[in-house]
Amino acid sequence: MPLIPEEKIAETRERTNIVQVISEYVSLRKSGVNHKGLCPFHAEKSPSFNVNEAKQIYHCFGCGKSGDVIRFVMEHDGKPFLDVVRELAKRAGVDLPEPERSPAAERARQRSESDRARMLQLHQLVCDFFRAELASARGERGRAYLEKRGIGSSVREAFLLGYAPPGWDALVRFLEVKKIPAELCERAGLVRARENIPRQPEAPPSKNSHFDLFRDRVIFPLVNPQGEVIAFGGRTLDADERTPKYINSPETLLYKKGENLYGLHAAKGAIRKSGRAILVEGNFDVLMMHEKGLSETVAPMGTALTPSQVHLLHRYTPTKVYLYLDGDNAGYAAAARDVGTFLDEELLSYVALLPQGEDPDTFVAQHGREGVELLLSRARESVEYFCRYAWNRSGGSVPERVKLLEEEAAPLIRKVKNETARRRYAEQLALVLDLPLDTVGKVLRGGRAAASVSTIAKAVEPATAAAKLLPHELELVALCADHPQLLTRLRPLGVLAVVRHPELRRALLELAERTDSVKFNANGLAEALDPALRPSLIEAALSGRYLGVSDPERALSAIVRKVQGSEVLEQLKKALSEARAAGDPEEIQRLNSRINELNQQRLGLKSGN
Repeated sequence: MPLIPEEKIAETRERTNIVQVISEYVSLRKSGVNHKGLCPFHAEKSPSFNVNEAKQIYHCFGCGKSGDVIRFVMEHDGKPFLDVVRELAKRAGVDLPEPERSPAAERARQRSESDRARMLQLHQLVCDFFRAELASARGERGRAYLEKRGIGSSVREAFLLGYAPPGWDALVRFLEVKKIPAELCERAGLVRARENIPRQPEAPPSKNSHFDLFRDRVIFPLVNPQGEVIAFGGRTLDADERTPKYINSPETLLYKKGENLYGLHAAKGAIRKSGRAILVEGNFDVLMMHEKGLSETVAPMGTALTPSQVHLLHRYTPTKVYLYLDGDNAGYAAAARDVGTFLDEELLSYVALLPQGEDPDTFVAQHGREGVELLLSRARESVEYFCRYAWNRSGGSVPERVKLLEEEAAPLIRKVKNETARRRYAEQLALVLDLPLDTVGKVLRGGRAAASVSTIAKAVEPATAAAKLLPHELELVALCADHPQLLTRLRPLGVLAVVRHPELRRALLELAERTDSVKFNANGLAEALDPALRPSLIEAALSGRYLGVSDPERALSAIVRKVQGSEVLEQLKKALSEARAAGDPEEIQRLNSRINELNQQRLGLKSGN
């Protein structure tokens, strides 16, 4: 005889809205009579997962999974049938009869509970313990630290923040009172066993047999999108460099590194509403962004970004993701490394660069939401960012640029399935790498450019080192002379890619890489050039025409964009002539449309500057 009457199971199923439940796991959009989204049971990039509210069923046309709301939760969460029915009944307000059980029957029921359910109950119990400790007198140290970092009470509650008190056995003693088996606590990574201490099966931990993993740390519970606590992270309050700053739970049956995102449970609604997600590096970055109203922010938890995490994020259907990483070499490298992962997922991504030495939580604390939104508005599409990052990392000679094209950039662009997008990326590559558009196109189609390196070199390199400085190069010199702090932004903003004179590029690069001070040495810069060019460079540096500019970085970006627009137009016009000569009407139409589009953009830039 079943523990739950069949009519109660049917009532639970009928009173549960399947769309509402599944929407907590998958971002669904109305499509005719169904709701559609990315299937949570297999990897896919185009939605084939359908939910029918009237019929209360789901079906994936990709992998064939189907069923009702009970089956969905069972398969997704790995929970037993009866556990799922009880959860959904409680949610739907259906009263279920609880049969009387003998003590032996109750013990048998407890033993039969799934490991996952027991582990979840333990994590919730420990989360409540840490939260109570933060609110207690012993938690004053943790509260003071959070207040110093600017984390208010509403964010603390939303993220279930807690505190692990100092000492070795605060949690152990709590678990001992609750009679939680030590073996379960060990598997959860919450306590560690002391060596050579005998233990009884099913015995709880004690101060003689175990010690706490988290001690004197602010605790960050990792909550999955369904609201379940599945792991913990702890940040030390000790300034001793010998103490690890962060420690995280080990992998368990609930938690797998690289498969979860910190803050997604609190961000998923904002991601759906705004159509974007902001990806930062650390827990405090997430907390402070939420504190300032940027609630669509998430982060990997102690790992580099993985395909699984990007796929998880894509399930909540942001139209774009902003990589908003630390303003240091590691952050710049991480942004470049992650580009391919987003392309594999067919998810549009942008890179928003922080000033050198800044990180998201300190920047948003100082400049607020408005400052972050300004940086996001200047973000570069990630493919363009990757190309500029790779170019700036290379030596800049033609062979080096060709090698970069063939070995790094082209394999990345080939991941893009949309033909129009690939063509636009080819145009960006030609511009950023300063290579002919037809050469880039040939490599993207699987050919090689190495055989024609000498021909390319003659086409793109200045004839002599004494070639005239271009007007925009003199404008860059004048701007940096008036605002030397811009020197640290030359690489991140891709400025060096539009400096054509090799000696000027090399000299600016040396200034940009100095870390001891930020000074503009006009004489040193002039010494690097041919004597015939020095007067014009010194004149630009001393002109002072940018002293009154209120936003120097914006002015720097405007110069770069104007140059880029002109150079792309020239390459497109050349390609248009070739298309006309070849009698290709489709390519002629596409190139004309692209030229008109760029002309309109340039007019907009002129009116804005």
